[in-house]
Amino acid sequence: MLSPPSPPQPVLFAQTRPRRLSTSWIWGLSCFTCGCLLIIVLGIGGVALVAASVVRASACSPSDFPDYPHSVWVYSTFVDSTCRVGRVTLDGSSSIFNFYKGALGEGHGDWTITAAYQDVYRIDFQRTRGKTLYGVLWVIDQARPRFICAEFNQEPHALSQVVTASSRRPVCFPPPQPTSARANQQAL
Repeated sequence: MLSPPSPPQPVLFAQTRPRRLSTSWIWGLSCFTCGCLLIIVLGIGGVALVAASVVRASACSPSDFPDYPHSVWVYSTFVDSTCRVGRVTLDGSSSIFNFYKGALGEGHGDWTITAAYQDVYRIDFQRTRGKTLYGVLWVIDQARPRFICAEFNQEPHALSQVVTASSRRPVCFPPPQPTSARANQQAL
């Protein structure tokens, strides 16, 4: 015989406590925000340092002397009435040499080239108008980066003869010697 259908069984639901909302996203967001702010502050500080070094480095170089694009100031000093400056770039030596050959050539501002040596990437130049000023510029080509070195003085014989056809220096300028050391060398 057939048995009567059994009554439906009640479905029991487990009583769950209400879930607490997680606060870990707040910590993640605050850490992310602090990290972004730190990067921004360091970036602004870095820009300020670079700007300050540009002002210091270009302090002794003539304001009308052409700056090579894609380069930054890395060195500047004033020794024995000679201004010495250095820049650094990733561009090739020929590009740098050709830029300055054009920028210092006849008809381009107050500068003129007195000698150019492609084999050692050196250019001797002088100012043609205004205050008399002589200079020498050369490129240190020891792979990347390349250094652009320049000296300025009112006397042509005061410029160092740092670059010759047979030598390339790994630095723009030798460290300046104290006056007593120079006097001792001259005495010898």
